This record gives sequence, C-alpha cells and structure tokens, in this order.
Amino acid sequence: MPLPAQKHRVKEWGDTLVLGALFIVIFLSFRQETFYLYDGFNMVMRLSRFSPASALHPFPDILSQWVSLLLAPLGLRPFAVLGALNGCGVAIAVMLSHRFFHSLEMGRWRAMLSALLVGSTPNVFFFATVVEVHGIFLPFAVAGLWALTLAAMRGGIPRFALAALLCGFASFVHSSMHVLLPFYLLWMDAFAAERDKQNGMRNPRYRWRRAIVFMAAYGGMAILTRMGFSLAGLLAEAPLKAQVSVPSSGLKGLAERIGPLLLWPLGQLKGRTWADLPYLFLTPVREWILPSLPVSLAFLFAWRRKPLAPLVCRLLAGLAILSIVAYLMLNRFVEYGAYFLPLVIPASYLAGKSLPKPATAFLVLLGFVGGISWVKIHDRRPFEKQAHSFADLEKSQGKLLVLADWLTDPVFLSGIHAFRKSQIWFLREFGVDALPPSVLPSLVERLGVLGKTKGDSVKILLTKQAIEWLSKKGSPPARKSLLQALQDGFRWTEVNNSYLLQPKGD
Repeated sequence: MPLPAQKHRVKEWGDTLVLGALFIVIFLSFRQETFYLYDGFNMVMRLSRFSPASALHPFPDILSQWVSLLLAPLGLRPFAVLGALNGCGVAIAVMLSHRFFHSLEMGRWRAMLSALLVGSTPNVFFFATVVEVHGIFLPFAVAGLWALTLAAMRGGIPRFALAALLCGFASFVHSSMHVLLPFYLLWMDAFAAERDKQNGMRNPRYRWRRAIVFMAAYGGMAILTRMGFSLAGLLAEAPLKAQVSVPSSGLKGLAERIGPLLLWPLGQLKGRTWADLPYLFLTPVREWILPSLPVSLAFLFAWRRKPLAPLVCRLLAGLAILSIVAYLMLNRFVEYGAYFLPLVIPASYLAGKSLPKPATAFLVLLGFVGGISWVKIHDRRPFEKQAHSFADLEKSQGKLLVLADWLTDPVFLSGIHAFRKSQIWFLREFGVDALPPSVLPSLVERLGVLGKTKGDSVKILLTKQAIEWLSKKGSPPARKSLLQALQDGFRWTEVNNSYLLQPKGD
C-alpha cells in the first residue's frame, strides 16, 4: 500500500501532466496565423529550404528540421510545425515551472496556481501562439534556473556541472541566455548564501569564487555545445568572408573577443541624443511591467515576508540589469517583453508564495483575459480568404513553385499559411541582378524542371508583385530578360493575384 508521501508525489506529478496537456491544448487552439516581426519569417523560410541554422539561435532550426523529417508523411506546413513547437515548448516550460516550484517546497495548490500564473501571463501567452524562437527557448531557460537553484540549495560539483550544462545549452537555443546570466547568478547567490549560513560559512570571497567558477563552467559548456553540433555537421561553416576576421587562438584570441564585447555599450550609445534618455526608464515599463501584468507587479508583495526579501531584491536587480541591456539593444523599439520571459517564472513563484490563494487565482484569470485579448487583436488574419484560395489551387494543380517578390508580397503572406507541399522562393534569392542575360534562358529551363516529382513538371506561380519587380523602371537588364524568357517559355494563366505558368509543350 503506497505511503502518504508517495501518494502526494503521485498527485503532484498528475497535476504537472494535467497542466502540460491543458496548456498544449490552449496554446495550439489560439495559435496565430499572423507573423510577429521578421524572426518568424526567417525561421519558416529556413525550415522550408532546410537552410543552415541561425548563427545566433541554432537549436530551434535544427530541432524543427528533425521534427519536420519525422512528421514528413503528414505533409505539415513549415509554419504549422514551428507554431506547434513554439506552443508545446511554452507548455513544457509551464510543466517544468510546476516541478521547480515543488522543489522549493511549495504546497500543492500554491504550486498549481503559480504554474497557471506563468502560462497565463500575457507576454508568455502571446509568444506561445506565434512563430518565434522564445517559445522554444523558454523550457531550456527554466530547466537551467531549476538546476542552478537546486545546486545552490544542496551543493555538490555534479549538480553545479549539470546546471552549467543546461544553462550553456540554453545559450545555444537563444543567445539571450548570456544576458540573463547575471540574474541567474544573483538568484543562485541568494540560495547559496542561505545554505552557507546554515553550515556556518559566511565568507563573501567564497561566494564570489563560486560565481566566477560557475561563469567559467557555463562559458565552457556553451562553447562545447556549439563545437559538438559543429563536429556533428549540424552547423554550417562560416562563410569565407567571415573567416577572414576569425579571432586568433589563445590569449590573443581571447583579447580580440573581449575587446569588442567591452566596447559594445559605447557602440550602442553612438548616435543617441538626449531625446532617447526617457526610453531608459520606459524600457522596463514597455518590456516588463505592461507585457507581464499582473505578475510583473504582484511579486512585490513578497516584500512582506522576510525569508523572500533577498529573492525580491535579486529579481529587481536582475530586472534593472536586463532593462539597461534591452535599452542598449532596442532604444525606441518595442519587443513586448520577449527577452524578459524567463523572469516571469521567479516572479510567479514569489507572487504565488506571498499572496492568498484566491488572490493568485484572480491574477491567473486577469492574465488569461489579457493574453487572449492580445492574441485576438494581433491575429487579424488579413490574408485568410486568399489562403483558402491558394490551398484550393494547390489541391487542383498539385505542387507549385511560387516565385514572389519579397516578404511583403501578399501572395507570399497568404501562401505561406496555405501551401503544404509547394516551394516558395523570392526572385532576388536567385541573384538575378548579377546574372548575365546570356544565362537566363538556361535558368528558365531549370525552373521548368525544378521540383519534378515522378516525371510531372512543376507549375510555377509568379506573383504580380514579382512581375512588377522584374519590370521595374531602371532595374538591371537581366530582370527584363528573365521576364521575357518566362513569357517565351511558359503559358500564362491569371489566378489569385498571380499567374500560373506551365511549360509550353506539356
């Protein structure tokens, strides 16, 4: 017969699984068809081409390619794969947060409410429903914070090594982990100081040495992770142009890397005026207080509880450091709290620990109202009707090679949501402007056979905006030559704000 403690643990794990299933359903149900800025565009395009991973955030691209290969029989759109990965990533982050809160000896219902507070926070909810890197990054950020907290509470080299490994890998998922590290060290110090106090150790130098050793271990793990994926052939080699400026090895190479890093703030301040100064104070408002309401302010109630005061101080210090870095990076630009998402987890813990359970439940409700409203306002789906039209076109015509102008091309914007089997390319990606007119007929011939499957020639969908780009007045002669070659080599049929091109003779 199970012991009461075992029964309690089973219930806790049951709660975790229920939370995960609940948020997967919620996030995927509210998944947006509207992109947020250009990172989502670029992720979808890299996945649709299986292009080399992003230099700054490699793992999401690698992961999405693995998942796409695994789910290839389902014929899912790259957009849908990435959107699902993002939502599932945040749902996993909520589950990890729930386990993290239990490890800090939070009661069952408080841990449940605090985890719900994480998932319902508006910016967390928003980034769980768009195609972005942050949703895939968040579970790794939570895992690193959890491991580091346990290492500080219980000690032991293996625990610190695991924390360094998880945090280092998180930097491979998203480079903002480097910016979050100061807060992680401050958070670790609070728990380590309490443990040292209980063990009769009150040596500040020891705590500083521990932080420095962890930073070194973190940096080593981050480098080893990248090296491992590079040796496995999963990271593209640097282009020849970039290889010229590769730093030297040894101490000289270290100096070459540290120098630009130390001068980076000065470079970011270059060109700023006194009119930009208010944004130093507006940044925490626009990136933390408003996007993360209500948890962004609710954690301050933890001041009332003396044991939680050191954690509140460290979270405020972490927020101040991150706000300064965000100001240097963004200035007047708004990212709606994207870089602050991992700080929602400690803030939710402090709020759930210090507030009455009914008050926390009310904050969860407010968070859901804010998050769902934000998603509904943002996801206007302006190309929904066109997307249905293009989906029907693909069903009737089979695979298409879509040639668009650029990211803002309406056919691309609607087609990326609709097409499941077709390829979408931008004309300028072919380097048309640099091609001599003599090679354009052969390029057109290649377009005619590109994407052949089982002997069937692919049909080309050329957007009207792409035609405007080709025929633009004053453009390089190669563009008009390409347009002429397409007119000579294909039959044109107008359809859906574009032209369906079929090779003559088919």
